[in-house]
Amino acid sequence: MNTLRNLLWILMAGLIFWLIGLGIVLAVSSVLQAVGDASGASVVRYIALGVGVMAILDLVMLVILLALSLLTRPDGDA
Repeated sequence: MNTLRNLLWILMAGLIFWLIGLGIVLAVSSVLQAVGDASGASVVRYIALGVGVMAILDLVMLVILLALSLLTRPDGDA
């Protein structure tokens, strides 16, 4: 049970990391677009797409792990 709790903490921290990273990468893309580097902004947007996919995968794993922790919990716990 303690292992599930540790994995939950890791996934929650990872989700925060991915979301902050997504915001930073999108901001860099906007700055590059503003200074006229359209090709650089396009590349950074593709990087942002990858970071967003990682955030979604992290969220899905978090939901699955939360469901697993509920299923393995004894009946008396609320």
